Amino acid sequence: MQTVFKKTPILTDAVLHYCPGCGHGIVHRLVAEVVDELGIQDRTIAIVPVGCAVFGYKYFNLDSIEAAHGRAPAAATGVKRTNPNNVVFTYQGDGDLASIGISKLVTPDYPPTFLWYGRNDLMLKAFVYPLQGPTLAKALEASGVPNRVEVYDNAKHGIGIGAGTDAEGWVERAAEFWQSVSE
Repeated sequence: MQTVFKKTPILTDAVLHYCPGCGHGIVHRLVAEVVDELGIQDRTIAIVPVGCAVFGYKYFNLDSIEAAHGRAPAAATGVKRTNPNNVVFTYQGDGDLASIGISKLVTPDYPPTFLWYGRNDLMLKAFVYPLQGPTLAKALEASGVPNRVEVYDNAKHGIGIGAGTDAEGWVERAAEFWQSVSE
């Protein structure tokens, strides 16, 4: 029988702890597949902070560093500067990434960023919504960081890849953005 799908060895067998519908499992798989496809597992370091991604180190067969809440970008910057030949990425939840001190972390050498959020995301509103997406967008612009910001009216918390919402297709648009800034 022909194998149609095989789990990448970059993912562990640990059961994910994320809220149902958030789509973290899909994103983990996509990240792991890219790392595997590019053959960069031995030089990739994941930075996972307190918050939604707190157990990220359990899900990837990669070197990982746990960072303080809201400080993964700063930790990643330090790791990359001291290990310039390594591939370094952060995996963060929305509150950690976009509300805990983000404007202090964005500098002109901050990586190109694709940011999207939903206006009707009740979880974001519960966790200081006005400080999240808009704050990051302003910080990116102020620092001259290449970015694309998409704000959706119908994108509640946990929509994953956006199927059935006005965010549908965000994964493809993000890939197009990152391709355009890496040329």
